[in-house]
Amino acid sequence: MKRVAAALWLAAGCLAAHADTLRDDVGTELATQPPARRIVALSPHTAELLLAVGGGAALVAAPAATSGLPPQVTRIATLGGVDRELILQLQPDLVLAWASGNRPADIAWMRAQGIRVYQSEPRDMQQLASNLRAIGQLAGQPAQGERAARQFLARLQRACPEQPAEEVYVEIWEQPALTLGGRHWLNDALAFAGLRYTYAQVERGSFAVESEALYSR
Repeated sequence: MKRVAAALWLAAGCLAAHADTLRDDVGTELATQPPARRIVALSPHTAELLLAVGGGAALVAAPAATSGLPPQVTRIATLGGVDRELILQLQPDLVLAWASGNRPADIAWMRAQGIRVYQSEPRDMQQLASNLRAIGQLAGQPAQGERAARQFLARLQRACPEQPAEEVYVEIWEQPALTLGGRHWLNDALAFAGLRYTYAQVERGSFAVESEALYSR
């Protein structure tokens, strides 16, 4: 009996030791404590995930294309790389990055500065819900993150499977032409709406497509 109790105590200790960490979508382990109080989002979707879990007060900077940004948030540009001097001035204790949309060199530089970086790369709706939970934990809003994830998944059950299976194309950027591949969560979203994506067979999150190839489709 004593051995069983000791084993349970040890197991509980191991779980507690790992409760203060999580892994992002590329497998990097991050500490969840202390909760982030100054957060920079490097993509609209990561900023909107943070807002969805009630972390708007901690958001200090995000891309201008983000929907529903609070007025006090600094608008930043990320295409072609981030302004490193501005990042240092903002003094973030957490950066929310898009793994396939932000430059790896920028992410590595921020980590070298001692900044926690969470890389988001959801491939489907379930993983997008996991992003809500993770960002909620990092922002000190675990309950709201869990609630947002559950509400999000519940809404998917009311999707539109009766829609005709039309083919669609998503344009991220016009010049150069930048689009999504099959490893992006939007494919899953389109499937819920009864649609199929033009480049679903491409094993990338996002990629540049030549004009000739695009016009041929």
